[in-house]
Amino acid sequence: MGLGYALGFAGFVTGLKLGSSSGVQHNVHRNLAIVLFTVGSFQVLVAMCLRPKKDHKLRFYWAKSHLVIGLSILILGIIEISEGLRLLEPAKGWKLAYIAFLEIWGVIVFVLGIIRLVNAGEKWKEAKTTRNGWNNSHP
Repeated sequence: MGLGYALGFAGFVTGLKLGSSSGVQHNVHRNLAIVLFTVGSFQVLVAMCLRPKKDHKLRFYWAKSHLVIGLSILILGIIEISEGLRLLEPAKGWKLAYIAFLEIWGVIVFVLGIIRLVNAGEKWKEAKTTRNGWNNSHP
């Protein structure tokens, strides 16, 4: 997580420097970058310093808010990159490559989400049978 944050910080600072030295202002692109970096920094701070222990009663709410903020960051990141591509007007191949990347990434996220749901269901069933006095290891 530290390396990813450091690379994001370096990219943010580089983008601000290049944007200010170019003399051209793209307010939507710049403002999205500032929002993304601010919310992303908050997300990292909360994940590192304020995460409740697994058995704490607030852990469920923390996990849900962490998920919603993380997904919001991903969606804003997709919009930010799309805005950058619109501004740069690259060759059509770059736009197609980005769309292909998003599609592949979406399929991977979907498959991993299904795997997570299946595993969570199995853990829930196991916890339920153990609470009722049933245990699969003892017939």
